[in-house]
Amino acid sequence: MTVTPLPAGWRTSGVSSVDSSGRAKCVDITVPADKVSSDQAPVPSDMAWDTTANSALTFPLSRSQGPMYRPKFAGQCYAHTPIGAVFAAMNYMGSLADGRVSRSEVANLLVKSESHANLFVPPTGTSDLRLRFIGYTVESYLTDEAKVLIYAYAQEPGARDNLLAFELSVVWEDGDWKAKTPAAQRRSAKDKPQYYLKWKSS
Repeated sequence: MTVTPLPAGWRTSGVSSVDSSGRAKCVDITVPADKVSSDQAPVPSDMAWDTTANSALTFPLSRSQGPMYRPKFAGQCYAHTPIGAVFAAMNYMGSLADGRVSRSEVANLLVKSESHANLFVPPTGTSDLRLRFIGYTVESYLTDEAKVLIYAYAQEPGARDNLLAFELSVVWEDGDWKAKTPAAQRRSAKDKPQYYLKWKSS
C-alpha cells in the first residue's frame, strides 16, 4: 500500500478565509442538486492516501472532493457532493485518531451546535491494531445533510481481519460538510459497501 503526501498547493485551494479559532470559510464547490444522488458517489480518480501519526488509521484524500484546506493534519472544505460528504466523514475519523490533532481543531470539524463531550474515537487503543477503510455506502443524501456508512477492516497481528461499519451524519454548514454525530454509531457489517476504495501496492 502506498501513502501519498499532499501535493504542494493542495493545502489552501478551497478556503476563502479562516477565523481566529481556525474554522475555515470554504469556497462552495457545488454540483446542482438535480445532477447528484446517493446512487452517484463513485470513488474519485484523484484519490490519495494519508495515515495518522502512529499509522493506526489510513484514510483517503481527494484534490477534487476534499479536504481542500488542510494546514496541518485536520482537513476542512469538501465538495458539496455525496462523495464530498463521504470524504469529510472519513477525514473526521482520521483526525480523531491522530494524536497530532488538538481537540479545538476537531471542534472545527463539527457542526457549531454539536456537543463535544463524546467525541468518537476509532478502536485503535493498542499500537498493534490498525484500522483501514475499505469502502462506503451513502445511505441518504440531501443538499444540506447526508448519512454515510463507512466500512473498515480492523487488523491485528496474528488475528483475522474484523470487518466493522460506522454510521456518521454530516451537515452542510458554512460552505462545508461538518460532522453531526461526534459519537459515530457502530453497526454490524453484514452488507457489502456500495463502493470500494482502491489500494495501490507499495
